[in-house]
Amino acid sequence: MYFFLSVFLSSLLFFLSQPNFLLNHGLPLLAWFCYVPVFLYVRFSSKVLSSLAGGAFGFLSFFLFGLWLLKYNASAAFAVFFLYAILFSAMFFVLKKCEFSEKFCILLKTSAFLFVEFLRTQGPLGLSYGVTGYSQWTVVPLVKTASIWGVWGISFIIVFFNVLVSESVFQVCFQKKKLSCEKIYCSVFFAAALIFSIAYGSLTSFPKGGKSSNFVLVQNNSNPKASGIEAYKKETQDLIRITANALAAHPETDFVVWPETAVVPDILYHYSSNADEQRHELVMDLLEFIDSTECVFIIGNNYGKIEDGKLFSYNSVLVFSGKKNVFPPEPEIYSKIHLVPFSECVPFSNIFPPLKKLALKNSSLWDAGKEFKVFSEKGLKFSTPICFEDTFPSVVRRMKKNGADLIVNLTNDSWSKSLACQYQHLSMAVFRAAENKIPAVRSTCSGQTCVISAEGKVLAMIPPFSEGYLFFNVNHR
Repeated sequence: MYFFLSVFLSSLLFFLSQPNFLLNHGLPLLAWFCYVPVFLYVRFSSKVLSSLAGGAFGFLSFFLFGLWLLKYNASAAFAVFFLYAILFSAMFFVLKKCEFSEKFCILLKTSAFLFVEFLRTQGPLGLSYGVTGYSQWTVVPLVKTASIWGVWGISFIIVFFNVLVSESVFQVCFQKKKLSCEKIYCSVFFAAALIFSIAYGSLTSFPKGGKSSNFVLVQNNSNPKASGIEAYKKETQDLIRITANALAAHPETDFVVWPETAVVPDILYHYSSNADEQRHELVMDLLEFIDSTECVFIIGNNYGKIEDGKLFSYNSVLVFSGKKNVFPPEPEIYSKIHLVPFSECVPFSNIFPPLKKLALKNSSLWDAGKEFKVFSEKGLKFSTPICFEDTFPSVVRRMKKNGADLIVNLTNDSWSKSLACQYQHLSMAVFRAAENKIPAVRSTCSGQTCVISAEGKVLAMIPPFSEGYLFFNVNHR
């Protein structure tokens, strides 16, 4: 009874604390208590039962959190849920082992939990969704502290508090003892850390740059299942129509951003090749429109090139400067480096032949880019993480280190048909801005297209699952 109650309650609180299908923004306060029931159960149980509780919590919490994955691929979704069950089972076994030291128990348990949470975001199979700290994405004072210690510092404080509460409840309510000195010291440490975080976030103003640029961010809300030349034509015509309306209303626009793979046919290939007359015509119409403006166009596109006799295909961003590199098209290009496992790439396919065969059968797979590129246009240096990439601190950190003063994210989450998915993605994007103290803009197919300040605050956003554009003057260095 206590097993099921603690697992269910913690899973429910975790689910509600993050953006979810019931509450778009989530309830950040619940994260500060979401692990208490299951942590408390560990105190009463054996190593085996602790491990089972961890596995059940890992599966159920991420099943609720990631229900939208079932729309993408049910088999892949359950593989993810079971992977988390295994990870959390091992973690909770370690949590139980940490009780050998009453003096350092709280710190050891917090460290063990955070180590596993960090570990699951690393490598080619890494997934950042559901990290504890992201639950606080709407609490701007806390988000701003990510500039000091990243999202992991916020996760540490939250998990530390959960462990402290569960250990204190166990000692006072069940052992009928007074709080030990160690727990009092930990309480003082937590209070100091929280006060510092709130004071830093409330009193510190991030310096604003002396420059600004006018952006039009386009959200076309296309059908994610549509394919074929007629669908591609319609999508491109819609993008041109929306953009033309935006430029008519805002002729001072400097940059136009279209979402990830907004244009499916390879622009460079079909410009130079008449192998497919309809695709060639689509590309020519697009380039003529770009050339009719003075704007910089940042466009998501499928891009292929031949190297050493082999064709490489990339999920890319093409940057066109009106009237400079359009005819012939010679855009600057960034190709996605951190690919989505089992969707855009198959990890370890070179080591395990069966996986390699699976990769060869999947025509939607991409090759990985190699350079964290920084573009420089109209006095602005910017980088363009593509969709999944801005969920990883290391990717955006590399771009900032290379000189980017603005993040331009191109995303397509429309396949999920889920507000929860789109808000969960946004919850991570705000941290990338705050961690690097630079603003970010997002152009997405169906949401959430928005502008994010360097403090990690969403300044403006297009309603999800709607067609339109967002014009905004973005301040930058």
